[in-house]
Amino acid sequence: MTSVMLDEFISDDDLLKARENFNTIKNPTETQRFEFALNLIRSKRRLVIEEGLDIFQKLFANTKDENMKRDTLYYMAIGQTKLNNYEQALKFLQSILNVQPANEQVRDLYVEVNRRMKKDGLIGLGIVGSAAAVGLVGIIGLGAALLAKK
Repeated sequence: MTSVMLDEFISDDDLLKARENFNTIKNPTETQRFEFALNLIRSKRRLVIEEGLDIFQKLFANTKDENMKRDTLYYMAIGQTKLNNYEQALKFLQSILNVQPANEQVRDLYVEVNRRMKKDGLIGLGIVGSAAAVGLVGIIGLGAALLAKK
């Protein structure tokens, strides 16, 4: 279920409709802002996800509702994961787990974020390793060419 949320995206048309609907509201409630931010973090575009995260951060800072605080942290973790900001996502999730250690949904997301972080880290190491190997081959080739000239 958790990975489905991380891999779920909103179409540009649906996002445009959500934005237009939200912009018609003069004084949006916390719930309306939350729902709009939720649509934003479902985008494939980084700037739109960041816009959603900004709304969630403001909601978190200004709400007195503990459930709203938990939910904004959870969805900020999803947004951060979509941006590959795994450490930040884990911090948000750990904040929830400090208060609700038995929260299975949060625990599942925590495991998934760790899995993605390790996977991306291994891929990153592979890319760096390949680049280093190519560079080494180039240096060896250059050295061999210089020795051949002597």
